[in-house]
Amino acid sequence: GALGDIFYVMGPKEIGLAMRTTVHYSKKLTDEELNDIEAELEDVITDHVNSLDIGEAFYLNKLVANLFSVDESIANLGVTGKPIEEIYVYKESRLEDNRVRQKLLGDYIPESDERVIIEPSVSNPIVFDRKFVA
Repeated sequence: GALGDIFYVMGPKEIGLAMRTTVHYSKKLTDEELNDIEAELEDVITDHVNSLDIGEAFYLNKLVANLFSVDESIANLGVTGKPIEEIYVYKESRLEDNRVRQKLLGDYIPESDERVIIEPSVSNPIVFDRKFVA
């Protein structure tokens, strides 16, 4: 830029994710074991999403593959064809005065100035329901 030009550097627009799914366990486990597995699943999701760079896409299948590797007692996730049953994307409203929630049906391909994160405005952005497969 020329002398006297003023540049405004804006941080990336944060695109928040929140999700809910059912974890199907292949065997009965203690509450402590279940809590440990779900804490690990939550860590994997958080690490996966927060490691995405500005403009880097969130690929659902990549995340799901990582989740299955957490514990061999995870028989399945979600429902047929939808391993993560609900994913929501939170974005600034056009007026930037609040965050708007939209349902995400698959991958999220951000704009070059957007960064995908775990949504901070939700008290439990990652929720697991439990089912036991006989």
